[in-house]
Amino acid sequence: MLRETLALAGFVVRHPIGRRRPLRCLFDTLRWQLTASSRPKVVPFVGLAKLWARRSETGVTGNIYVGLHEFADMAFVAHVLRPGDLFGDIGANAGSYTVLAGTVAGADVIAVEPVPETVERLRRNVELNGSNGRVEIRAVAVGDRTGTVRFTVDRDTINRIADDGSDDRGVVEVPIDTLDRIFAERVPLLLKIDVEGHEAAVLAGASHLLSDRRLKALIVEVGSGFDIRPQDELVRERLVAAGFEPAAYDPFRRSLTDSEGDGRRLRHNLLWVRDRSFLQERLHSAPSVAVKGLSI
Repeated sequence: MLRETLALAGFVVRHPIGRRRPLRCLFDTLRWQLTASSRPKVVPFVGLAKLWARRSETGVTGNIYVGLHEFADMAFVAHVLRPGDLFGDIGANAGSYTVLAGTVAGADVIAVEPVPETVERLRRNVELNGSNGRVEIRAVAVGDRTGTVRFTVDRDTINRIADDGSDDRGVVEVPIDTLDRIFAERVPLLLKIDVEGHEAAVLAGASHLLSDRRLKALIVEVGSGFDIRPQDELVRERLVAAGFEPAAYDPFRRSLTDSEGDGRRLRHNLLWVRDRSFLQERLHSAPSVAVKGLSI
């Protein structure tokens, strides 16, 4: 318990928001740890946005601690999108990115999440923020084919296609579709893909979408540390072939820079962009958002 507490405190004070607002973030963290329960309750998010949260809900509680759990990626979403744009949230989970895009930025969203219980949590967060008219929820998995697939349901933010020999406990059968079919009628400006190791298969079903220049950027989950997984290399090859390049975003400076090396130094997510001049103009002209008392 002590080790976990120290690890959490370390995450908070090392986070870009935590470094600037350490007392507030640590206080909010302590208050949540003391008052949270398995019953969901409404918590503030960014600006006027809110989220339903409950104890041990990793994807949401990080936002309680530091405002924007995945700081650079989430700030990029808030800054680059405008009303009338479309954002694709692939692996939406409970909807932190969906709420950020649909409520804070005012964009339209197609949110894709296959786990039935998680879909209901996502739907509740969309309804909580009054953004039903801008958000379309698709209860499907995404890959390189259509049909059905076995999917885990008891792993919180790391539920995934059950191709690892999982038995039937904690697994359900769900429909699966491709990005080319999901976005056949409208092209998103930005895609976030977080599908727990199946990113390469998702992109394999998106050849038409990737070739459409209206898609300007992707945030794609990758491995952690410095190890290159085979699927990460496939992701890199597909995106480079489509004209994307890895980038890093500094929300305080509102600037895009080249990422370290060629994108092989892996973080939790990697930003891929094309048409930098368009994106940079969007980022510079975006209205500020309030995060833990800071104007970002």
